This record gives sequence, structure tokens and C-alpha cells, in this order.
Amino acid sequence: MSFLDKLASAIMPPETAEDRDNARRLAQAAAGNGDWVALVIDHHRQIEQHVSRAPARDHAAGGRGLRVGQRTRGPARRPGMVPPGPAC
Repeated sequence: MSFLDKLASAIMPPETAEDRDNARRLAQAAAGNGDWVALVIDHHRQIEQHVSRAPARDHAAGGRGLRVGQRTRGPARRPGMVPPGPAC
């Protein structure tokens, strides 16, 4: 955890489910029909659904699920995933 993360967590209380629901309602009310904000909110809801269905990683059992901060096997090494750098 970085210094700024520690500072922010000490100053601001963690959000509750009620806080998140209220913020989502306010954002949906401000978003227009088909507006980019509405698309972002819908996409966020889909991500939350997928994450809630993903199994938690259990290190003791050697599980292969989702864990916080999970990365792939390293930086993108497959061709086409990272734009080429400047020519040397």
C-alpha cells in the first residue's frame, strides 16, 4: 500500500454499500438515456456481476480464482497487445 493510499484510508472512512447505491442512483439520475455516463454505469454493473460470481482465490487449496491485484503472467508479451516502441 502506497503512502497516499495509507493517508487516504486514515482520513476518509471506507464507503458502505448504502453509499455506493446512493452514488449510483445520483449518477443514473444525472445520466441521459444512451449517454456515455449511462454506458459507463451499465458497464460497471456488468463488471460487478462478473466479479461477484468469480470464485475467491484460496491459496491453501491451490485454487485458481480471482484475487485482488491479480496480474497476468507479466507485462503484455503477446504480439499486438503493446504498441511498438520507437525504432532504435
